[in-house]
Amino acid sequence: MVVFPTRAAPHKSADIVGTGFAIDRGPFVDRLRDYLDAEAQAGTLDFRSADGQPQSAAEVAEQFLGMICSQFLWSQLVRTDFVPPNPTDAAIVDEAVALMLSRYGTGS
Repeated sequence: MVVFPTRAAPHKSADIVGTGFAIDRGPFVDRLRDYLDAEAQAGTLDFRSADGQPQSAAEVAEQFLGMICSQFLWSQLVRTDFVPPNPTDAAIVDEAVALMLSRYGTGS
């Protein structure tokens, strides 16, 4: 995990994060989207909104990443006292997976 020096120059940190995040996340999001799409095709996931409308695997991938990033990325940008969790602690990702499965899992 990269920790940016937000106290020294917060505006520059935001620019660095925005640029780096846009460059680095594309291939990862594509792989995640493809994986989620394959699971939907296999019938193990069903991507529907709360009102029953179909959602794309790309939208669900963004939701999943949003749950994880909200606890890592934004905390680093907003809180000067933020200490990242131990990299071996998978609790945040495990919780995001559990939420996704409870929302979109078909039980198959």
